[in-house]
Amino acid sequence: MSENDLSVRVGLRTVTAALVGPREGRTALFLHGAPGCRLQALRLETAAQASGVRLIAIDRPGCGRTSPARNLPEQIVRDIEATLDALHLDAAPAIAVSGGVAAVLVAASALAERIDGVTIASGLGLLTNREHLEGASVSNRALLSLARKGGLVARLPLAVPYLVTRLSPATHKPRGDDDRLGVLMREMRETFSQGTGGLARDLSTACRLEQVDLAAVKQRVMAWHGTGDRHAPLAAMRALIGRMPNASLHVVEGADHFLFESHAELILAGLHRSD
Repeated sequence: MSENDLSVRVGLRTVTAALVGPREGRTALFLHGAPGCRLQALRLETAAQASGVRLIAIDRPGCGRTSPARNLPEQIVRDIEATLDALHLDAAPAIAVSGGVAAVLVAASALAERIDGVTIASGLGLLTNREHLEGASVSNRALLSLARKGGLVARLPLAVPYLVTRLSPATHKPRGDDDRLGVLMREMRETFSQGTGGLARDLSTACRLEQVDLAAVKQRVMAWHGTGDRHAPLAAMRALIGRMPNASLHVVEGADHFLFESHAELILAGLHRSD
């Protein structure tokens, strides 16, 4: 753990978060993708400094340094609430990337007074029918279908090399970018520091958004999505946005899944709040 990490006790469990960005900046919760952990927010550090945003990036149960939990959705809510309390924050907007969408929407529906706006970047949307997978690569369709069926727990150790090499920005950078690869490897080591069980449960939750009370998400929600996203299908995000009463979608032509990095400053500058 670094000096920028925050450790919070929630009963017998420990929740770990990273504080990224200017100390006096506007505070926002950051919900990492899957696979991922709090260190994912470090990819946005330059943009956070430029935008004057301080990200509170929370490891979800079983990922990074946060203790595992059985009832994932309920525990995510408790962990976020405890983190806000520890930082003496009455409320904050939240940003979720990729597979962090389920976590942020569960929290927004349960903590309406404390999550005062939601931003989604390259998010994983509704996957309730085959049309929602339109645009995803063949391999990602198989992975998402397996996650929805709860079949990742046994198979995830075999899938880790794929997750690291295909779902990471490092594979979209020029060869020889050793520094970039080093950052990725550090992030992945931290993500799996407690094994693969946390990620398996996290992905299963992320792929079952129909179980979230989406009508209860009354906050303003702004989603950013690229037309070239082959990991999180645009069709699935369109379906999700249509289920929430105060949500809108900003489509970026040609952007891929890592739009949350390539357009980070723009996204952070426009963090959505209910006011």
